[in-house]
Amino acid sequence: MKRLIGWMAPAAALLALALSANAQDDKEALKKKILESVEKKLKEEEERILKEVAKLIDDELGKGMGKKSDDKPKEDPPPAKKAGYLGIQAEEVSREECEELKIEGGVRVYAVHPDSPAQKGGVEEGDIIVEIDGEKILDFATLRPVLLKKGAGAGVTMKVLRSKKSREIKVTLGVHPEEQSRGVPEQRPKSDRKAEAKKTEEPSKDESSKTSKGDQDLRERLRKFLEKQK
Repeated sequence: MKRLIGWMAPAAALLALALSANAQDDKEALKKKILESVEKKLKEEEERILKEVAKLIDDELGKGMGKKSDDKPKEDPPPAKKAGYLGIQAEEVSREECEELKIEGGVRVYAVHPDSPAQKGGVEEGDIIVEIDGEKILDFATLRPVLLKKGAGAGVTMKVLRSKKSREIKVTLGVHPEEQSRGVPEQRPKSDRKAEAKKTEEPSKDESSKTSKGDQDLRERLRKFLEKQK
């Protein structure tokens, strides 16, 4: 309103000056011209106010009313893969013995743990492991990554040298006793997940009150904003 009054004052002065300077001018044409000028200014001001109000509403909707989420409850990630466990004590084969046996490398078993995957599969003391599922075992540095990649529970075919003769042994890798004693993380039942999903979809009383408060704040800010334009 203050801006409108500011525009009307010069318009009125222009009208008075025009009337006094040239009484024969077409008064209606001059009046129409002034009204068109004022109407143009009013439209520009109206567009500016509407843009600011729209921006204010967008800000309030983003802050006060919160964001509705249609995201489904995330499934629990699969448990981390545990390294495969043989249950042996071993040593790397020396270079000289590799040359004698005509092998690139290997790991010699000098002890087999009781009731271990290796014992169940038929691994014996003195066996030299040279391959697991086609992957060459040259030393401990090549044995560990293979056991880790295969993982506990995997069935593998081991190529070993026993009394200088090659043979294949099938072993199902296990879990290291230390890791087994730690247990597996408990999986939440599906019923609990559904309850959690329902809780996420249905806002609580506190959330509803926050939304109502946000609406009140929005209306108050709009009221103050419009008052400033008067």
